[in-house]
This record gives sequence, C-alpha cells and structure tokens, in this order.
Amino acid sequence: MARERFRFEFRRPKAALLMAAAPALEAVFGADTQQAILEPFVPRLAPRDEAVYLLHATAEVEHALMVQYLYASYSLQSTAPANDWADRIFRIAVEEMGHLACMQNVLLVLGGPINFEREDFPFRSGLYPFPFSLEPLTLGSLAKYIGAERPAIIADPALDMLYHSEIEPLTRADDDEPVNRVGAVFERLLHLFREPTGVPADDPSPPLQDEDFHTDVGPALATRNEWGDSLGAIILGPAPDQIGTPQAARTAVRDVLTRVAQQGEGYPSPSSGLSHFDRFIAIWKEYRQHFPQSPVNDTGPGSPARPVPTDPTTNTSVGRQAIRNERSLRWARLFNLRYRMLLAVLQHYFEFLDPFTYRQKLSGWAFDEMGHVRDIAGKLMNRPLGANALADRAGPPFELPYTLEMPDRERDRWRTHRDIVDASIQLCEELVQDEPTSPLGDKEFLTALLSEDRIRREQLTRLMNGQSPDPDPQQSFFVLLQAKRSQAQSRHAGISTPAGTLKSLFQQEKYDDIMQFLQTGETVLLDPKRRLIAPKKPEESGFFLQIRDGVMQGRFSEKEIEIVRDWIMSLPETPSPGPSLGFATNIRPLFRENDVTSMKFVFDLSKYEDVRDNADAIYSRLSDGTMPCDGPWPSNQVETFKAWIDQGKKP
Repeated sequence: MARERFRFEFRRPKAALLMAAAPALEAVFGADTQQAILEPFVPRLAPRDEAVYLLHATAEVEHALMVQYLYASYSLQSTAPANDWADRIFRIAVEEMGHLACMQNVLLVLGGPINFEREDFPFRSGLYPFPFSLEPLTLGSLAKYIGAERPAIIADPALDMLYHSEIEPLTRADDDEPVNRVGAVFERLLHLFREPTGVPADDPSPPLQDEDFHTDVGPALATRNEWGDSLGAIILGPAPDQIGTPQAARTAVRDVLTRVAQQGEGYPSPSSGLSHFDRFIAIWKEYRQHFPQSPVNDTGPGSPARPVPTDPTTNTSVGRQAIRNERSLRWARLFNLRYRMLLAVLQHYFEFLDPFTYRQKLSGWAFDEMGHVRDIAGKLMNRPLGANALADRAGPPFELPYTLEMPDRERDRWRTHRDIVDASIQLCEELVQDEPTSPLGDKEFLTALLSEDRIRREQLTRLMNGQSPDPDPQQSFFVLLQAKRSQAQSRHAGISTPAGTLKSLFQQEKYDDIMQFLQTGETVLLDPKRRLIAPKKPEESGFFLQIRDGVMQGRFSEKEIEIVRDWIMSLPETPSPGPSLGFATNIRPLFRENDVTSMKFVFDLSKYEDVRDNADAIYSRLSDGTMPCDGPWPSNQVETFKAWIDQGKKP
C-alpha cells in the first residue's frame, strides 16, 4: 500500500523554529544540536495525526533495522572474533525489537493503529536512514549502521574525526546521498509531545493536547512482566500504571521516546549500557584491527562473514541472489513461514483480547518463533545458494507475507495462526522425507518442530472453539504420541504389548492401547527393573527416566518432557498406607522447571528450605489458582501440597 513520504534535511534551524523546539529538546539533545526540520505537509497535519504518522514511520524503521542487523549477525563466521560480533549485533537487534514494541505502545496510547510493516524494497526516502538491504557484515554495511545510529553531535573529537574521515564516506549510496540519522525523527516526536503549557495559540507547530491521550489502554500494552526479564537492556514502555491521566501519559511517552533515542545514539548518555552507536563503533575498530587489508564489501576467504548473498530471495526469476538449490529453497520458504508466524503473533498480541490472559500465550509463542527464526537462518547459511554445493551459501530472505492485517473477529485470528501452522507442518513433513541424515541435526530439528507445531495446532483449534488453549494433560500426551508416530515405528519394532507390538499399535494409531501399556508395563533397561509409569512419581517412572536421561535422551524436547511429566502427575494414584509425604519424593516433582525459573526472584522452588519457609504463602496462591501463572494446579496436587504441610513439611 502506497504511503505518503517526506524528507528531513540537516541544516541549522531558523531562530524562531529553534525557540519553539527548545523547551522539549534542549534538556535531552542540547541547544546546539543540529535539528532535523521536516518539510511541512500541505495541508499541515494536525499534531496527533502527525505523531501517528511519525510513529508508523519509526515502527517501520525499527523493524527494518532489526531485520538487517539480524541478517548481519547471522552472516558472521562461528570463529573469533566474528562469533563475538555476531552475539553483540544480535543483542542490538533484540533491543530494536523492544523499540518496535514501544512504538506500538505509544500508538495505542494515541488511539492509532498498530504497525508491523517495514520498507521491503530498496528506494531512496528521507524517512529511512538508508535503502533497505539484507547484507553480510562488511565495512560498507557496518558504516551504514553507524551512520544511522549516530548522534547529531559526536561529543568525542577523536570519534568525530574517525566518523567523518573514514566511516561517513562509506555510508553514501550510489547517488551520493548521506545516511539519515534515526534520532532526527525522535527529536520531532519529542517536540510534538512537549507540554502545552505556555505554548502560544498561534504556534506554527502546536503540541499534542490532553484529549489526544487514551488512559484506558493499559491492558493492551506490552510489559516486562509478560515479556520477561531475560531481555536484559531491552526497553518496554510506557507501562500500564504510568498512563492513568493525560498528563502522566504524556510524561511516560516522552520518557520512553527519550530512552529509546538514547539507547540508539547514546546522546547525552545511554539509558542502560553502551548505546548502539558505541557498540557499532567498537566493532568497527576491532574489524579494522583484525582485518586491516579487508576490502569494503569483502566476503571472500579470510573475511569475518560467510559467502552469503545480498538480498537473498525465493523468487527464482531474480538475479544471482535467488535461492535456486531446491532443498535450500524449501528451507528458505520455511524461514519465511516462521517469520510470518512471528509477525502475526506480535500483531495479535497488541489487539484487545478477551480474556487478556491469552496474551501470555502469544508472548511465549513469539519467543519460540524468535528462536526458530534464528535456528533456520543458521541452517540456511550452511546450505548452497545454487546447484554447486561448494559455492556461495544461501541466506534467510525475510520476505514479508501478502498481508500482516489480522481479521476483525477473534475466532478468525486464531484460525489465521492455525493456517500458518498447517502450512509449516506440510513443509516440514516434505523436508523430513527429503532430508538425509546429517551431522548438522537438520532432520532432528524438523522432527522437533513438527511436534511443537502439532501441539500448537491443537491449542489453536481449542482457542477457535472458545476453549482454554491448554487441554488436560491426558489430551496433551495423546497429541504428543501422535506427533511421535513416525519415530516410534522405526525405533520400537520389537517391543511387545498385550495388544500387539508397539510398532503395530503406532501404525494402527491405537493410542489408547499404547497409553494403557505405558501405565501397566515394565522396563528392563533400568537397574533395578521398574514400572514404566508410576502415577504421581515421574522420578520413579521408567519411561520418564529413559526419555530424560536414558536410551531415548535427545529424542524429546524440553517441552515434550514437560508434557510427559504433567501426564504422569495427572494419573490417579492408588491409595496405600505408604510412607508419609516428603519434599524430595512428593513435592519437588510437582514444580516444573519453568515454575522454578519464573519464581527464582522470590524463592527457589527446587530447594526444600525455601519451599518449607514459604509453604503457607505458596499454598495460598495454589489454592486460589493464581499460581502457576499459566494455569492452576489440578485439585489433587493442591491437596498433596496441603497434606505435606499438615504432616510437618518433611524433607
């Protein structure tokens, strides 16, 4: 969809304009900073309309930078120092994702539509810092990143000289246009969000008014509580409790815009750690030190980057950057599907959901897809671009889908996610059939991805039907058995059960018989011999021990092991006058590893002393269903915990 574009230029502002901007900008960017003066719209946009326009533009810029930084990170070799640069650039890309989320938050506060689009094809526009291009990391691409993230004034004279003498000449495109500073748009936004007090009625650039701010959108805003503290220096804001009044919302928005600009440019000081500009400059210096003779755009032998293409594409009619190797092309299409899945989940996350608790499910899927995108990108860059397996490598194309718009009805939104998952399942099944066994573990990766997708498909079907996404443990384990059907047929041919061989049961899809065998059979592979399943006791169940630590270790992902554990814990235990309840045997197995991780900031659920000392508070949360955060325990587990307390909380 075509959008109106505008240019911003770098020149000394006229005195009147500088005076109008000074109250908002001087404290943050300095009175002597070169300001970006936006050419006026004809007719001029209203302040709120202009702010929404600029936030849309900034969201596209943040998205484009995130993708380009990711590609540069993926392109680097796995040897030092390139592997360290890859990690540092990847972290910058993650922070750009946070900036993208912040723009959605601010758009919601203004009542504007959210935007996850990005510039998709190279073209010159003053809106963007430089034409969009997926490039391996070279001195040329690194120079553009530095130019985009630079402050208006580089305070360090030595850095200023380095930039203008060595880096800036490499930032110019073929038409000799300079790279535009991203921070210039933030300066304009801060000017629009300035306090209206004292601004003359005839001011040519009036600020936003109190009526422009929505104070009831808190439940839709992205927060660190939902995205987790593992994000490090990522910025998320404004927070729901910061927008209670228009005045508070204005202050909170100005604060988050300032921190985002500071994290990028580092001027006057980064909000947390080194700025993106500082970090890219550091990589530039190290690049020059380790590769002093490297050409500007070198990806040949001895280069820190792999021989990957610029702007790889699945369009085989395009030039030399087209991915023409058939197997690589399928992997590239799988990458595009997972990228689309990530964007669809993020788009849906910012919609008003009912109930809002499902947002945590969406944020969890978003993190899953970030990992999948990174894993598939790494595999693509080890695959050939064309027919010659020893020539140039392929790369992740990051191609946008035909639309990012989500349907209006909630059921249709979940259906959209399921349609994408179905496409991924079909492609993964084709790849599994065609993928030879390799030391890279590609087939194992695809099998695990298929298992995750089938489980997610079941969850999406339940959401479409207005049900909770998480079925009971029995249903989850049933779906897991279905996902493991092909593996089980090839690995367990000789195991006999009362209903036939295990292989035949999987072939005939007799999953009830398989579950019955697991609950009644024994394993002879462990010493001493023990039951396959001991209800309520995963650590005493032979099947569980084999998939976690024994002969089947590595064939089940952590999530799949958790599904097995939850199923075992859900099975009814035959009452017996056995020993009294103890923490190690009866209580510790109730807490999943993600439960332990999520509560580490308060106490350690894996340690007897911590659980003993906080037992009453834990029971209170368990009994009212507010713990765990992703859904209440079954009543029998809560009763077990209470009985352990009543018996004296034994170790």
